[in-house]
Amino acid sequence: MKAGILSKINYPTGGSTIFDFEPHKFLTSGGIVEGGGLRIKSIKNYDSKQVITNQQTYSYGENEDGLGIRLFDERLFSRNYEDIVEALLHPLVGVQKPVHIGTGSFLGSASTIP
Repeated sequence: MKAGILSKINYPTGGSTIFDFEPHKFLTSGGIVEGGGLRIKSIKNYDSKQVITNQQTYSYGENEDGLGIRLFDERLFSRNYEDIVEALLHPLVGVQKPVHIGTGSFLGSASTIP
């Protein structure tokens, strides 16, 4: 889950900053669930002798229990094949759609005629 994120900055002066991340967590009727993405857990700054100069720790949740509030159902952002076919066969009236010609060049938008 942490692949490819910024974890450390080395400064030309010899100091550094280390970032620690954790997954988003929230409480549902089924228990504690990890959500998408990461949030910062702590930031530590070191001097050129690698002595910690300061540290910031972040807490989340109403009672700093680490649990956030689920604002939406992520399943609303994915669609299955049947939904896509239905949308293509019965487009919404008056909804603007991009117009693509050839290899996908964008020319503008058009409205569906009722």
